[in-house]
Amino acid sequence: MSISDPVDFAITFTAAVSSGRCAAALDPEWPSLRREEALGRLKADVVLLSLKDSERQRGSQDLEDGLASKVFYLGFTSGSSSEPKIFMRDRGSW
Repeated sequence: MSISDPVDFAITFTAAVSSGRCAAALDPEWPSLRREEALGRLKADVVLLSLKDSERQRGSQDLEDGLASKVFYLGFTSGSSSEPKIFMRDRGSW
């Protein structure tokens, strides 16, 4: 997901993780080359750039919490370099 509106981001993120999917948040301010590199490393099935994109991906209306060991979030951090590094969170880690 690379969504700049905070409310749309919250809605889309919640929909993704409560439907059993794994959400990855990309900074919408990243230059397109950085975003493309990140997407290449993620190998995402779906890329959401707006709330309307998430509405097109609508599947089951059921909400689920999922297994504690299931990864639900991928984020990026620059750490000590300027290159974004992926980190993962499973449901049990929070």
